[in-house]
Amino acid sequence: VCCGDSGGQLVFIGLKGANFREVAYAPIPTGPERLTPDILALSKRLDNQIEAAVKRGGEWATEDDSQGYALIRDPSARKTQLQLRKWALEHQALAVAVVDRSSNVDHRRIASEALGYVQRSTAQLSALVRAARDADGDVRNNATRALSVLARADAALVSSIDPSVFIAMLNSGIWSDRNKAAALLAQITAAREPALLEKLRSQAWDSLVEMSSWRRPGHAVFARFILGRLAGVDEVKLRVAAMAGPDFFSNLPAPDR
Repeated sequence: VCCGDSGGQLVFIGLKGANFREVAYAPIPTGPERLTPDILALSKRLDNQIEAAVKRGGEWATEDDSQGYALIRDPSARKTQLQLRKWALEHQALAVAVVDRSSNVDHRRIASEALGYVQRSTAQLSALVRAARDADGDVRNNATRALSVLARADAALVSSIDPSVFIAMLNSGIWSDRNKAAALLAQITAAREPALLEKLRSQAWDSLVEMSSWRRPGHAVFARFILGRLAGVDEVKLRVAAMAGPDFFSNLPAPDR
């Protein structure tokens, strides 16, 4: 994936260790639904612009999620994202149909990203949660990332998101499943709802411990927040510890089995 602190590529190798669990993804769709040529071209342009901005680094790669959809600081990419927003608002039904039923994985990938830019609604949330179970990792990545952005922008939406599939993704052998599920669950667990914390404690503790030890803080921080909440760590103390390194989290007491 792009990019490291120095601008280079990062390689993640997923080995099926003791905390791996098979995730039940949805069947591959077989429908004829397809996106329009204009959004295909726009998506390709946006991918190139975002990659260039990330490689450039600094403030240009920072993102504003306050509107409920991603807007990067880089002016060229931001302009294209706003064009994506316009297309999505006008073609929401098509985007939902494609992500639910299209046999073309590239079109499902683009549609899942576009769904993050449609009008905020329960229909949007439902479509994104369904897309988060897609057989393709990029579709799941786009949909789960969009849900995370929505949750950051509007905490009231959190209660409408079923966390079950995302807890399962924490035990996946695919890095993007773990990374994006942790980003979303870091938002969902902020209220420290006891039943949710108990599910995470019983179903994903070992995976969260492993993820909290990832060397790059930007990738490990979500798991550290979740793990600290499971252990009852004060939120202020947790915010400091999450960015400091893995040592604090590797020493947390494991839950009773």
